[in-house]
Amino acid sequence: MSQQHKLNEWFREAKQSLSVAGPICIEANELVVTSRKQIEEGTVLWAQVIFFHDAIEEQLGLLQNVQSSFEDYHRKSSREFGDLVNQLAESYQSLDDALKMLDETDLDPELLKEGSDKRNLRSFVFESGIDQLRGTVEDIIYKSKTSEKELGESVMNLASEVLRLRKRMYSVKDIRKKSLEKAHGGTEEVAGHAHAMAELLESLTRHYDQCLKAIELTDQNKVPKEEIGELLQVLENDSYEVEGAVNELHSRRQSIEVSERSVSEFCDKMGKMHIEVVNYFKELDTFTSNELREYLKTLDGHSKDQSEYATEIAKLVTEVNSLVDYYNLFYKSYHSMVLEIVRRSKAQAKMESLVQTMLNTINSAYNEEVEQRRTFLQEHGDFLPSDLWEGLTESPGYPEIGFDKVDIPKPSEKTIQAAMKNAQLPL
Repeated sequence: MSQQHKLNEWFREAKQSLSVAGPICIEANELVVTSRKQIEEGTVLWAQVIFFHDAIEEQLGLLQNVQSSFEDYHRKSSREFGDLVNQLAESYQSLDDALKMLDETDLDPELLKEGSDKRNLRSFVFESGIDQLRGTVEDIIYKSKTSEKELGESVMNLASEVLRLRKRMYSVKDIRKKSLEKAHGGTEEVAGHAHAMAELLESLTRHYDQCLKAIELTDQNKVPKEEIGELLQVLENDSYEVEGAVNELHSRRQSIEVSERSVSEFCDKMGKMHIEVVNYFKELDTFTSNELREYLKTLDGHSKDQSEYATEIAKLVTEVNSLVDYYNLFYKSYHSMVLEIVRRSKAQAKMESLVQTMLNTINSAYNEEVEQRRTFLQEHGDFLPSDLWEGLTESPGYPEIGFDKVDIPKPSEKTIQAAMKNAQLPL
């Protein structure tokens, strides 16, 4: 092959390689620009997503604290109010026990009045008042338990909402600094390939220029053969690398496209995530502004209601305990009254005996006095003028001793035994 023919062939190949390399490099440059633009946009979005995520995490933490406070309050309220209700229930059970005790204590037959409907100690209880009290107790217990149930449901609903919000939170753990660095790495790879392609294009252009120069020099025959020989040797060596350079351009173009795609995907992901996190932030803000406010109102309302219920229950406990004490004292006093009846009966019998003894003594003294006066008048009366002392012949005065006996019941032995047992006296 002639020297001129080789030059023409090399020139044709150089020109063809440039026609292929140019568009490839232009596309590569466009991808570089796009990649830079996307990494800038993606970085901004990444920073905003991280900012929103941190703000959301902080709000979710605060929301979790509110939920924990709700649960702590509910547990404390349930425990305290449960104690109050149990205290009221115990007091009312004591009242039932006291009333049952009165119901089981029959009046002694001696104390039954004709025509009266009272047959036991329970007969003296104001039953309508007890029924009214029972209704009040049941009502306050029902209201307090209903309030506790509603609070429990509210706490469960809040926990469910917080859990739902946490699950809705778009995780950004995988796009923190590592993902940003990876995207920047893709951009650097794009830039690296673009730089290498620029050098290859420059080499192809230089080869083309040298081919063109060599053709011109050979046409002019002005350059020494030795210099032309050296140039032809360079061109021949370069011609062997032209195809490889073009192939490398293709390869690096494909690598740029792959790297740019990863950057593009990062940017798209950040865009979608930014929309997601902003929408979620708005949802969370709406929840804290509206729903959470309602939960707080519920808690405040429950607190006020339970405070009123607690005060009312405390009053009821005092009232019920007072009734228990009263009916227990009534029960004990009844048995003490039975023993008092026995004591009074004995005292009256004793007094009656004393009066009788006194009457016997007085009668004896009176008769003795009458006898002595009669003896005196028999011995001296005939010798004393009747107008000397008018009282000489009068009978002695008789002392009057009265005893008004009252009607005292006579309890049965069964009643007396029960009274003594209640008073813990020896039978």
